[in-house]
Amino acid sequence: MTGQRRLGSVTLSGTLVLLVVTTGAWAGGDGDHARPANSVTLAGAGLERTLLERRLARVQRHAQRRWPRSYAGLWVKRRRAFVAFTRRPHPRARRLRETIKPPRRLRPRTAERSLRSLERVAGRMGDDRERPLFDFAYDLGLDLMRNRVVATVEERTGEIVAAFSRRYGEAVAVREGGLATDFACTRTSCAPDLRSGLRVLAPTPAGHAACSSAFATRTRTRPNLLLSAAHCGGADTGAPRRHPDTSTTYGHVYKQQDGGRVDAELHRLRSPFKAKPLIYVNDSQKAAPVEDVGIWANIVVGLTKACKAGAKTNDSCGLVADKYFMPNSVPNSERFVKTKTCAQPGDSGAGVYRLYKLRTDRKLHHQAIGVLSGGSAEKTPDGESVALSCTDERFFSFFGHIQYAKHAFGLNIPLG
Repeated sequence: MTGQRRLGSVTLSGTLVLLVVTTGAWAGGDGDHARPANSVTLAGAGLERTLLERRLARVQRHAQRRWPRSYAGLWVKRRRAFVAFTRRPHPRARRLRETIKPPRRLRPRTAERSLRSLERVAGRMGDDRERPLFDFAYDLGLDLMRNRVVATVEERTGEIVAAFSRRYGEAVAVREGGLATDFACTRTSCAPDLRSGLRVLAPTPAGHAACSSAFATRTRTRPNLLLSAAHCGGADTGAPRRHPDTSTTYGHVYKQQDGGRVDAELHRLRSPFKAKPLIYVNDSQKAAPVEDVGIWANIVVGLTKACKAGAKTNDSCGLVADKYFMPNSVPNSERFVKTKTCAQPGDSGAGVYRLYKLRTDRKLHHQAIGVLSGGSAEKTPDGESVALSCTDERFFSFFGHIQYAKHAFGLNIPLG
């Protein structure tokens, strides 16, 4: 029987290197890169430098709008400003000079590739990194002065250089160095900004059950809630939920439903914890924004790929095999979604999402579609249920669609 329970600047104050770093090409050509220059003097008070920074930023925007196919960036080095174009750099630099009031001299440079083409290569590399295409981690950026996409790896080898060259051509430079990481967040310790994909501890008579968190959500009266699966722990009013350890309670069960089309519960967070519209996908992508919320009707059997990020098996994706699944583990169940997405005990409660692309860009976006409920198991000779391995041909997992949890609890899923 379906049951629902209510529980309970930069102001150039430092060196010019600081300016270059803070306004690098990563900002998609709208930072502080290259422009026609010929001996700009950047000496002066902090206010003067800030004003010049604004003027150069305006020049960047103007150059990119007017010459999008040839503009290759703008940067400052050794107190001089430079701008690059693939065609006619000198006359274009002279035109840009007049947009700075009072006029400033800019140093023109000829580039082989436009900023637009570099960003396209970087975008393609970013997509390949999400799959992932290669079995090593790397950061990406743009070096405007050298007119290259920069891939930073922990150890630069001939094999890596050759692999990038074969796939992306000569536009990529490979460098060795430390990789970016989020020091404040791991899957088992990410406080106070909680998100989908973290380990959640629920007290049980035998100790603590480990599950996973799903998406940040809210109601009209409760703006700071976190979803998980209802079957994970105690169903008592106000039952605590803990992270990152058994001694730290981040919230309590507020509402819960385990039946019909829903296996979900809401955690009401206590200060200083906050639910963020993010997904801890893996250690290289700890804060993927939730950018859309799906509906059950749009699930296509055999075509829709459902992904999850859980505390036990990390991130994985698999095709939907059935959208009318009725698992015996959920009372009066209907319209659960059965998939081949790898999951094991400890992943229950994880947010399930779909990856998609827009026509306007090449990025992968994340659409929230469900809360992981369970998976396949078999009985041992002793009568104990043991989860099937993800590699077993009989394996499956299943989730309740986010649409029905929203309806049951009156939820709004915030977007990142």
